[in-house]
Amino acid sequence: KVRECDEVYILGDLIIGNADEWRRIVPNLHGKKFLITGNHDLRQIPGDVCRMFVKVSPYYETHDGIYHIVMSHYPMIAYEHDVHSGVLMLYGHVHNTEEFKALKKAVAVYKEQCEKKMYPYQGNLFNCWCGFYDYAPATLEEILSNKNNH
Repeated sequence: KVRECDEVYILGDLIIGNADEWRRIVPNLHGKKFLITGNHDLRQIPGDVCRMFVKVSPYYETHDGIYHIVMSHYPMIAYEHDVHSGVLMLYGHVHNTEEFKALKKAVAVYKEQCEKKMYPYQGNLFNCWCGFYDYAPATLEEILSNKNNH
């Protein structure tokens, strides 16, 4: 599904294992890989493993020509430029759990409160848990069209 020319943004918890596991697995993954680190990733990623990625960071922003995309392993209700409809917050961490349901409710309450104060909060958060996509990489189009993840 992923071609070598594709940019792949991994929202953390890539490999639960030691550095040797990373050295064995990461070279087999296609695309230009960006790792947004999660709580189950290595605390100290060795330099040789870091060089397998374009970027390793706990937070990353990019623009695809249409959207400004904010990414973190952890969901953020309030994120950079959250008043603009063209800004998306992509995250992982909560999977499809009670924590995810609570987050969706919190976003709805926050959005309602912001509307009362005439603050145009958009609440464009998208849960990118791989289980929503048959444990395969998902395109931004697939993420945006999946009504289960936001």
